[in-house]
Amino acid sequence: SYEHFEKMFGKKYLNRKAEPVAMASEEQKGRLNELLSKLNVSADKIARSLAKYSAETIDDLTAENAQIIINKMEPAAA
Repeated sequence: SYEHFEKMFGKKYLNRKAEPVAMASEEQKGRLNELLSKLNVSADKIARSLAKYSAETIDDLTAENAQIIINKMEPAAA
């Protein structure tokens, strides 16, 4: 029942206002693909890295997480 969920998760958490999450932009996705290709990153390593950000594909990344990954990869590609 809903009352059970309230006890488990807290009424405040369940009744909070939903906030939209910006997903990775086309520009960010393009830059990620460029960097992955340039650095010759294996599919296995890509999958493990995406999983750290709760994503299965680049399309699943939030804009914030995509930028974090880009910022980490760019020095290696320079």
